[in-house]
Amino acid sequence: MKLYVDDVRMPPAGWALARTVKEAIRILEAGGVTEVSLDYFIGEGEGGTFLPVAHYIADMPQERRPQQVFLHTASDAGAAKLAQALGPSVPYAR
Repeated sequence: MKLYVDDVRMPPAGWALARTVKEAIRILEAGGVTEVSLDYFIGEGEGGTFLPVAHYIADMPQERRPQQVFLHTASDAGAAKLAQALGPSVPYAR
């Protein structure tokens, strides 16, 4: 399964959608996610970020971790924070 994590944008065809941190982590916990695409900001007054999802992915056992992580945020600073949270063991693309 491909998982698109974004509170506003619609996912590309063939991708499942998670609008919240809790929803994204629940889907990742269930297993079978091969690719993830992360936004950074959770907007509309929530004032949060999807950083907890990046930390969750980094802490996943290697055999359960998505094979590819994409950062689709428009924020360069947000992308840097997501990359830092993912750490050196999780390859990502922007």
